[in-house]
Amino acid sequence: MFIDRGGIIKHLSEDEVRSLKDTLSPKAIGYDKSRTARRRLDFILLRYEGISTKEASERMGLCLQTGYNWERAWNSNGIDSIIPNYGGGRPSKLNEEQLEIFRKEVIESGMGINEAHRFVEERFGVVYSRKQIYVILTKLGLRE
Repeated sequence: MFIDRGGIIKHLSEDEVRSLKDTLSPKAIGYDKSRTARRRLDFILLRYEGISTKEASERMGLCLQTGYNWERAWNSNGIDSIIPNYGGGRPSKLNEEQLEIFRKEVIESGMGINEAHRFVEERFGVVYSRKQIYVILTKLGLRE
């Protein structure tokens, strides 16, 4: 472990970071946490390459403060800082069984956001915004 001139501690080699990134499975830790963890590792790899925190943040589409937060967390806690520790927010209005029915119906019928929005309201009596339907579909692994 050493600190380069840019201020990032290299707890792992670049190959180890890439290998860790490949092992972060959405099934194991959840889609959102896996996605965020992989983005954090991409950011760390940019810093390992000698790219400034500002430039790495811009390339990743992050605000500069988030880049500094991710770097500080990495320097303090290494790989323990990669998986987010947020609680996941408000519980879904749909239970697990309803979400599974919804997921299967979307796959079978190939419905888009508008059709999915109507389906949830008509089938389960739950009103979501179209944006929230998109978020749910993303969490179910049906959208990127």
